[in-house]
Amino acid sequence: IKCVNLKTGRRPSSLLITPAWGFVVVYETFIQDGKLLHAIEVFSINGELIRSTTNQQIQIPQAIKSWSAFRDNKGFDYVIMANDKNECFLTEVFYLNNLDQPFFATQSNITAISFLTDESVALVATTNGDIIFVPFRL
Repeated sequence: IKCVNLKTGRRPSSLLITPAWGFVVVYETFIQDGKLLHAIEVFSINGELIRSTTNQQIQIPQAIKSWSAFRDNKGFDYVIMANDKNECFLTEVFYLNNLDQPFFATQSNITAISFLTDESVALVATTNGDIIFVPFRL
């Protein structure tokens, strides 16, 4: 049994296990200088820290409210996510890149998000009953 201790004051809010490499992706919140901050950390299946948004000085300004993991046709792991401003992001898990560049945003509240690899389409479900199909080439 291995136990990974997050940095002091960090609270895990959600985690994903990626389908190809088995990365453990953890969304965390913490308070610093009186502000609620957000971070993502990626661990190997052995619990070793691979990547952290705070170590890379990547800002996640909004809370993540929905996310899911998927594998592309080349065997790489990705996470697609929506924040509480209803902006959508997609990142390759190993690099945690593109987290400052939303590929889609909507005025409707997003309830779920997923990606269809073979079709290269992001699916975004909203509280008003819409399922939005957003073409996205990896």
